[in-house]
Amino acid sequence: MLLAKERDAQKLSAVISLNTTCAIVALLWGLWTWQEHVIHDALTMLFDSMVFCCSLVAMNASRNPPTPAFSYGFERAEILAGFANAAFLVFHGMTVVVHSISWAAHHFGAGHHSEEHESGVGAVFPVALVMFASNMYGLSAFRLNAQKPIAHRRGRDDNLHCVYLHLLSNALAASGILFSALMHKLRFGLQYVGGIVTPIYACGVVYSAWPLFTRTARILLQTTPASLASTVDASLRQCCSVAGVERVVNTHLWFFSPGILVGTLIVSVTRDADHDHVLSRIKRIFAPIVSDLTVDLVKVS
Repeated sequence: MLLAKERDAQKLSAVISLNTTCAIVALLWGLWTWQEHVIHDALTMLFDSMVFCCSLVAMNASRNPPTPAFSYGFERAEILAGFANAAFLVFHGMTVVVHSISWAAHHFGAGHHSEEHESGVGAVFPVALVMFASNMYGLSAFRLNAQKPIAHRRGRDDNLHCVYLHLLSNALAASGILFSALMHKLRFGLQYVGGIVTPIYACGVVYSAWPLFTRTARILLQTTPASLASTVDASLRQCCSVAGVERVVNTHLWFFSPGILVGTLIVSVTRDADHDHVLSRIKRIFAPIVSDLTVDLVKVS
């Protein structure tokens, strides 16, 4: 397990190095040719590298052992990183949709072809090609994490799935630029194809990131997992059948991170109940689903 985590960190470090190198080269090229599109794409790639660094820091933090202040450990750092990445992707996708609508309203309403756009196609094309190749390498590195079933996921998988979606959105954006530039070069008369492809790409980004955004948000908000509702209800009924138990007064169950369910129970017991027996039976009942359970026994007044 530790070796797998080390490999994940090494792969992400390689992606960050490659992305940052491409961004610096693109930025220098953009400043040399003074193409605003290229400079914008280079700065976007640098921001991507900063986002990936946050995921890498979370990966390293999650390996630290529990402390008195953080008694459950630091695995939730990866959930937080995944949530931040997913939230950014959702926000980014919505922003691109709004910008695309504004761009289309201006250019289609004006009814003319931008000479500035035409002169910049040659400079944007190689940068988009480099971006596409860099992101495809990252996609191949984290493909298995994104394809892992949700039932078998841990915090590391959610974190790297968000990295994967980030790389996928960048690859789609780069492919849209390449397609638009290619259509322009071939003189197909599709000078506005970028304005058509971009909102489609942005909607795809929001659609792919939204499930992960809501999943990580529910974990951070400590919601009771809906997938375990029937199992929890059955376990509570078994608890009420234990000798000496009157009823379960309060139940709090939540995922600390994917695969690690923790919780607390407040159980009302009779005056003559054997506390050790009740605690043992209740913990045995919840052992298959709860990793860390705290049970508080309250005598009936």
